[in-house]
Amino acid sequence: MSEYSIKEGLNEEIISDFFQVPKNIYSKNDFRLKVSEDNISKEFLEKDPFFRNGEKTIVITYDALKKPSSRIVLFHKPSKDDFIEESSGYFAYFDSINDNEAVDKLFDKVNEWFNLRNIKHMYGPMSPKITDLRGILVEGFDKYPSIGMPHNKKYYHELLINNNFSKVMGLNEFVTKLKPPYKRLSLIRKIASKKLNDITIRYIDLNNIDEELKKIVDFYNFAWKDNWAFTPIDLEELIYSTKEIIPFLKLSRIIEINNEIIAFAMIIPDFNYISCIDNNVDIEKLNKYRIYFIGVHPKYRKYGITSILLDDLLNNISVEHNIETYNVGWMLDNNKKALNISFKLGGIENIYNKKYNIYKKDIQYEK
Repeated sequence: MSEYSIKEGLNEEIISDFFQVPKNIYSKNDFRLKVSEDNISKEFLEKDPFFRNGEKTIVITYDALKKPSSRIVLFHKPSKDDFIEESSGYFAYFDSINDNEAVDKLFDKVNEWFNLRNIKHMYGPMSPKITDLRGILVEGFDKYPSIGMPHNKKYYHELLINNNFSKVMGLNEFVTKLKPPYKRLSLIRKIASKKLNDITIRYIDLNNIDEELKKIVDFYNFAWKDNWAFTPIDLEELIYSTKEIIPFLKLSRIIEINNEIIAFAMIIPDFNYISCIDNNVDIEKLNKYRIYFIGVHPKYRKYGITSILLDDLLNNISVEHNIETYNVGWMLDNNKKALNISFKLGGIENIYNKKYNIYKKDIQYEK
């Protein structure tokens, strides 16, 4: 008989234990993300626009002394909303002590919960919310986690593999030390600009953010629709995802033609540098930034718009605002073109490549 017990639900006791699990696992010397427990608690308990037609729950295991030992959050949406394949469920916020028995107990309950909802496939760590953490870190443990990127113990990969999960997709994060000027980009931009005289390049307008977000939603849903695990978002979902960071989006860049967005880069300061490395840094003087999203409308990818956007980020904004490092995350393993461009532009000697895995397990359905 297992020494571990289990609880599942979204009540205040379980949410409190949810926050206790990482505190029981990580030491003061570990890189850990400082999170707002109040904000996350509210997200668990309030109506979440990502789950208007779905469900989420927390599962916790406890050892013989009733100490919280592992945790996970489960997500389920109706099959028409599944963003990888039908009858799929998703998990996130996985943390555990290094004990296969604890993880087996955890996923026994996970399987039971998904079985009751006729779910056949499980993916994670990931969720439909576009700003949630995704993946398990497998390479790059000696660097602090950039904002929006996870950090975990090295043994997490083995725990999931031992529970019959397999890697289904790899994600890359490039921590790039900037060395402007990038002369080739400037040259390509000059050539491309001659063919596109009517483009406008500007910062996001935070004084008109509602209208900006409406346009960004339309652009995002079209520009990213062919990406693995893409799910369309609506305005309410985007506002919900970005409500905490909107004031810090002022360097985000938009390229337009006839008032239509054809390229977009969402950029925010990498606050995690302050919380993980140096809490004496003034946020206004922080020189490390995270590029959350960067994309170009498919119709314009052959016209040099990508080079124009990159030239603006690497040669103009970085110099004007004294940015030393860009962190670009969530670059898929199967996007070979983007990966090659990143290495050629940044120079392999200036790029630190952190790697993450998304895992999948087929669930044995029990009637």
